[in-house]
Amino acid sequence: MKNILFIDDSEDNLNLYKIYFKKVEEIEVRFVGSAQAGIDEALNHEYDLIFLDIQMPDLDGFEVLSKLRAEGVESKIVALTGFSDSETISKIEGANFDNYLKKPILKKDLLKFVENG
Repeated sequence: MKNILFIDDSEDNLNLYKIYFKKVEEIEVRFVGSAQAGIDEALNHEYDLIFLDIQMPDLDGFEVLSKLRAEGVESKIVALTGFSDSETISKIEGANFDNYLKKPILKKDLLKFVENG
């Protein structure tokens, strides 16, 4: 069974992801709505895959990624971004993310990504 964590400050996004995974039994998913809650969750539980929003009010996704890697978290970490400009994508690619997905994310694309990732 895969364990997945979503860190996103948007309640709407988290609710959408909950719907996406509602009937998927072979994947256990946890959802947190702030950067600090995500850090705490990732440090206290083991996840195969962490989806991390880039733009959050308290700490951005790059800061969260840096803290998690500094603490030895080895999970695959995937950036979630609503920005598709070349500067943002270049910054994501230059960071220590394992991959990235552009929002909005379709259910079939997200489930396929999780299955293959």
